[in-house]
Amino acid sequence: MNRFLHRLNLLGVCVLALLCVGQWRVNRRLNLEWNRQEQLRLEQAASREEQAGIIAGQAADLAALRAHLERVTGESDQAAARLAAAEEELRQAVDARARLEASVSNWAAAVTVRDERLRQAASQLETVIAERNEAVRRHNDLTERYNTLVKQIEAQ
Repeated sequence: MNRFLHRLNLLGVCVLALLCVGQWRVNRRLNLEWNRQEQLRLEQAASREEQAGIIAGQAADLAALRAHLERVTGESDQAAARLAAAEEELRQAVDARARLEASVSNWAAAVTVRDERLRQAASQLETVIAERNEAVRRHNDLTERYNTLVKQIEAQ
């Protein structure tokens, strides 16, 4: 019975050794899995931090882009307002030019009419001057004849 107990004890030690090896393998596998999970967690934490930095950079870029877009939109609105003012000014200048062209055209017609009237007046003046000169010449002839007659009458 002693032997039986020794064999039973040996069998119990072997079973215990197998249980310890099995437990050691399970613990090793769990420890390796935990280390792998911890490494994965650290990598993901680093990835999250990197992504947070990227997100912060992109948020800053987005804010800068929005500010730039607002500035460009404001400049575009100002340019559109300046363009509208310039177009209005151009329209007014075109209207003024048309009025000036009409005015110049009317003035040229008036000058032509005035020149024609001046020519007619000059022609009439030449006629009147010629008639006056003729009247003066006749008056002088008449005066000479009168003076000659007066001298003849006085001489008699």
